[in-house]
Amino acid sequence: MSAEPVTTRGLGPGTTIEGRYRVTDALGAGGMGAVYGADDVRLGRRVVVKVPHMGLGNSQAFCRRFVHEMRRMVELKHPHIVKILDAGQVGGTPYAILEYLDGGTLEDRLRRGPETPEKVLGWLPHIAGALDFIHSKHVVHRDIKPSNILFDRVGNPYLADFGIAKLLDQGATQLTQSGMLP
Repeated sequence: MSAEPVTTRGLGPGTTIEGRYRVTDALGAGGMGAVYGADDVRLGRRVVVKVPHMGLGNSQAFCRRFVHEMRRMVELKHPHIVKILDAGQVGGTPYAILEYLDGGTLEDRLRRGPETPEKVLGWLPHIAGALDFIHSKHVVHRDIKPSNILFDRVGNPYLADFGIAKLLDQGATQLTQSGMLP
């Protein structure tokens, strides 16, 4: 992800969402939208705000779907999956609030050089366990890559970014292309 600004209907740095989340800085942008750092002023903690690109968020149906699917992802409670803390809409723009992990991504680590086999073998059971768990809930991630594996400050790995996941539940709207929510 790059830290380039994207058009997100004004939910960028300097704004406050629902009187609670004060957006402070751009963390990155991907195929689906922008990711910002924010302060949860009620609980005094750092969080992440995900907002879809303006083009995706123009449809009311998409906005409802975004919020619905973020709520569905909240059900994916696992020790090695990034937690979704809140979701909603403000000014017609959907958003999701996620836990902030300050240990960077696997992509960041690989840029600094190769990891030792011991470290990778330590992470693998956690990420594989997270994937096994989501599969048991009829969800397929579909975008496993180094930038979607995050770390906390002590080095524990977490699976992130379910933006192009595919729900396998009967009756669920299914995703067939990148940049769309299930």
